[in-house]
Amino acid sequence: MASLPRRIALLALAARGRSLHATSRALSPESGVARSCSRPATAAIWLRPLGREFGARRRAVFVHGLLALCALGCNDARVKEPTRLANADQWARVTDPASDLFAAMRPADATCDASGVYVDPTTMGLEIDTGLCDYVTLAQPTTVELIAGDIVEIVVYHDVLMALTPDAEGYVGLAIDGEVIWEMTVPIPRGPETLSEEIEIERDIPAGATMQLHVHNHGANTWELQSLMCKPPASD
Repeated sequence: MASLPRRIALLALAARGRSLHATSRALSPESGVARSCSRPATAAIWLRPLGREFGARRRAVFVHGLLALCALGCNDARVKEPTRLANADQWARVTDPASDLFAAMRPADATCDASGVYVDPTTMGLEIDTGLCDYVTLAQPTTVELIAGDIVEIVVYHDVLMALTPDAEGYVGLAIDGEVIWEMTVPIPRGPETLSEEIEIERDIPAGATMQLHVHNHGANTWELQSLMCKPPASD
């Protein structure tokens, strides 16, 4: 029979093993961990069922290490609800053709008075009066990170469109991080209407990436960017 001190030591070790085993199993009712990261670029982590062939200490270290790894890899920056992607009063005119993604559309006689671009005090939307500014590209950085699969929703309104020349047209486009993701050409004359579109983002784009909004048309007309939002995928 073992001496009393040895028996006490053995009992303490056994109790410690049971405690660690219970802690490890409590992390998953199915005796394992199956936690997938929500970002598409991050691989899912799977932990095999905790079997008796592993010692209690090894199981605990393994579980805690995987949880720490997932905490680092699964830090998902995706927006959880519709979030404003731009602020109406933060747009700045792009005057350098080399920086203007829409420069190929610029007519030789294009003019833009600064008073033709302003924030409507009633709707708080960005308004462009093409009677004063018939060609304009505006830029500002994105307010949030965009994750592949996110939805960019744009809502643009135009008033009655009229022009003195036949076959006239208006154009509005949006570019993010150097890529035109949405554009619309509208024939003139045309009655007032709201243009709305949801665009799925195909790649991750960091917060602070440059957006460009462009409007041009023939004639004295009014365009308004009413909303530019980032939304999570419908399945989230």
